[in-house]
Amino acid sequence: MNEKKFLSRLEQYHQWLTDRQGKAKEELAEREAYAKEIQKYDKRSLLNMTAEDVYNLLSPLWAMAMWGNRHYKIDNLIETNSLELIRYTEVLEVHEALQKANESINKLGLVPVSL
Repeated sequence: MNEKKFLSRLEQYHQWLTDRQGKAKEELAEREAYAKEIQKYDKRSLLNMTAEDVYNLLSPLWAMAMWGNRHYKIDNLIETNSLELIRYTEVLEVHEALQKANESINKLGLVPVSL
């Protein structure tokens, strides 16, 4: 991951939050609801995910918002990589990715992500 680019984007987002407080509050509420939902996942639930669970985990992500048919994209992801590999990869990488993201987020004084 390009940390410099990531930090730059976080700074831009922080400025956006400052400039558009109404929209920012709305989006923050959405993110908090998603974070609350995400916190329900633990190692056991990640290892036992069904295809629908993968959809529920990934579909709210901002990168998925551009796709009208999210099931198609996620089904394609599962077909290409296998559900077993996705489960295993999620368990191994989620904790490490969240730690790195939180370190960068903390530098900007934003609320960290937790799982």
